[in-house]
Amino acid sequence: MGLLVLTPPTRRRPLIPAAAWVFLYGMTWNLVWGLVVPPAQAAASDKIAIVANQHYPVPQLTIEQLREIYLGRKTIEQFLRIRPVDQSDPAIRNIFLQRGLDLASRDVYITHWNRLLFQKGGLPPLLKDSPDDVVTELLKTDGAIGYLWLEDAQNRAGLKILLVFPVR
Repeated sequence: MGLLVLTPPTRRRPLIPAAAWVFLYGMTWNLVWGLVVPPAQAAASDKIAIVANQHYPVPQLTIEQLREIYLGRKTIEQFLRIRPVDQSDPAIRNIFLQRGLDLASRDVYITHWNRLLFQKGGLPPLLKDSPDDVVTELLKTDGAIGYLWLEDAQNRAGLKILLVFPVR
């Protein structure tokens, strides 16, 4: 009879270390939720334009009026229901929230709207995927108001620019 010798199994090293998995998972999560702005998109323009349908009843807005609208405090303009429109693109949205609404982050904005919805009701801003979707919404809704890079807003038939503010 032969002698059976048991040897401990050899430990194979993982192809990707655990720390790398954690890093990759975190970066994917941040990209999906818009917390990291790709550098190519961050410098798309140096100004943001607040735009509305040409039938919007006022010729211009102040930054304070813009905050009132996007934070749900002002919903009517001369008998016309105001319908703010957001963009899901983090490059412009994060800058708009910080410079236009003076909010620290997207999370503060979402928390504000969640609290407002549960306490008072109302309609949060529409969220559109692209600048073209924002323009389409603005053209079909008289009370809609949105934001675009200034270059995207200029010379658009049917729209008027209500306010322009710098990115930096």
